[in-house]
Amino acid sequence: MLLIGCGAAHRPGTRRLGLGAFPYLGVSCPVGNAITCDRVGIGVTLRRPAVLLTVKLAGRTVTLSSPSAGSDIWLGYLDHAGLRHGRLAVRARGGYWYGEPLVTPRVVLTVFFRDGTSAVLEGADQLHAGFG
Repeated sequence: MLLIGCGAAHRPGTRRLGLGAFPYLGVSCPVGNAITCDRVGIGVTLRRPAVLLTVKLAGRTVTLSSPSAGSDIWLGYLDHAGLRHGRLAVRARGGYWYGEPLVTPRVVLTVFFRDGTSAVLEGADQLHAGFG
């Protein structure tokens, strides 16, 4: 994972995020390794409680849902992700992709906390062949 800007200027009102906060990205279709549904799942685990998380992926912003009871994972989905043609295009055979060749899109994670501070983590992240 190549991170860009994680050491950027730390301004008052902002917090730093650890590398563990970087999103997990995976193709999220009902049939394993299929890309035909053109959907990507996004999961983020945080150490600190937050009030809002957004992820910018493939030029689009996705607002993640807060963790459900008993979970610490923020979840969201990018529909019409462009897995066949677009910024997340994969080389699939017959509508199936097994994670290679690698696809590493640029991601920007923005986290907003209760105290009014925020944090941003950005860089290239790996798209995985499966999610959930």
